[in-house]
Amino acid sequence: MDTTSSADLLNAYHGTRFVIADTHVVRIGELLPDTLVAWLRLHNTTCGAILGAEYPFSQPTSAEENDRRHTMLINECASRNIPWLEAVGIGDDWQERHVAVAGVDDTNAHDFCRRYEQNAVVVFDVDAGARLVVAER
Repeated sequence: MDTTSSADLLNAYHGTRFVIADTHVVRIGELLPDTLVAWLRLHNTTCGAILGAEYPFSQPTSAEENDRRHTMLINECASRNIPWLEAVGIGDDWQERHVAVAGVDDTNAHDFCRRYEQNAVVVFDVDAGARLVVAER
């Protein structure tokens, strides 16, 4: 994602469509699709997040480095027994791989965001829908 200012970056996040497992579409500020709510409930939770590891702090990054970072995120979720699904964030002229995770609350999502050098994270809840949380640096 190429942005020139914080405002541009926030606009890009809010304009992003997150497609989870080629089935569920999540947008910031909207309620979750019923199919994603069912997946969360299957894992005995009502919350989750969309986590990314590519493009640290939205800086240009090689495909190899993005692959390594994405694989590291998936491996961490698997090793911690966090249920996850492949996801992709799709903007006007870009897309970026993510994972949607079940049972990850705001605190844990912030931790992932910090460790994977991300500017923000999308958290969601079955009642409140999806919202953007900007990372503190």
